[in-house]
Amino acid sequence: MRCGRLLRHTWQVIWDDKRLFLLGLLIAAGAGSGAIGGFELSLFGAWVGLTDLPTPASHPPASAGQAAPPLPEMLPPGGVDAQALLLVVAGTGLALICLLGSGVIALGVLSVMARGGLIAIAGTREGSDLREALRVGWRNLWRLLITLSFPFVPVTVGAIIVIVLLTVLLKQAGVTTLEGMTGYLADSSFAGLVAAIMVPLFALSLMLGFLQVFADRACVLEGKRPVEAYRRGWLVLRANLLPALALLAFDLGLRLALGLLLSTLTFTIILRFVLPLPLLLGTALRTYLTTLWTLAWREWTGEVGLQSLSARSDPA
Repeated sequence: MRCGRLLRHTWQVIWDDKRLFLLGLLIAAGAGSGAIGGFELSLFGAWVGLTDLPTPASHPPASAGQAAPPLPEMLPPGGVDAQALLLVVAGTGLALICLLGSGVIALGVLSVMARGGLIAIAGTREGSDLREALRVGWRNLWRLLITLSFPFVPVTVGAIIVIVLLTVLLKQAGVTTLEGMTGYLADSSFAGLVAAIMVPLFALSLMLGFLQVFADRACVLEGKRPVEAYRRGWLVLRANLLPALALLAFDLGLRLALGLLLSTLTFTIILRFVLPLPLLLGTALRTYLTTLWTLAWREWTGEVGLQSLSARSDPA
């Protein structure tokens, strides 16, 4: 199937199967796509509410011979305990951070599940419902999370190497002050050494990120384990290199166009906060691209007789 025909076929598949839009919404909400979340909207509402609060009436300064106005009666006689107030503020902040972190993690997990479910049902007409698709994503969750982590490994290893190398060099040079450390980091030779280490590893991370697109489909559609999924993805990519690069160029161009469009809407309050336009655009983008790569995978692997979702969801 040629690329142009595949692009049109992808749109037709999404139009005929509205489940894909719902799964794309879950992917965009968890993975982010320029879409505003409830937390950002709450902050905006809180800022508007705070700006509308009346300014507390201030007492006029006490002149000579007049006593200063008394403190509010709600304060304890001994005043406010600074240590207790600090503990309350710190505890409240920690609770909010934990709550926000839990919400972000939950949305991220739901996004990975939805992506697995969308990959499983894109292009099929088996009549399975949304819950069945999410169940497939749940049963492949750990595989998808592991494949998702692979592209971050080279950059993480490179950062560790740079930190260890910097520590050893600073110790050998006898640098103990912040000024000396800053001067050492500004040295062109050290910057060149860091670039020599990080640039190849960053390129490897980009390659693994592209290969992850294929590994995800090998995990969900063929039941491969993460390492086997990357091997299978590499074989499919190598056998279909030119059409895969063409789809990659289309993918990046579409993402860039959406990013430019959203950047022009950043300062438009109505479109940014009142209308969920970024979320809708992110949903459409994620739905279309996930379906596009899944249909391309099925075309390149010659998958005709699709196995059932129940068989597909059982880990090997």
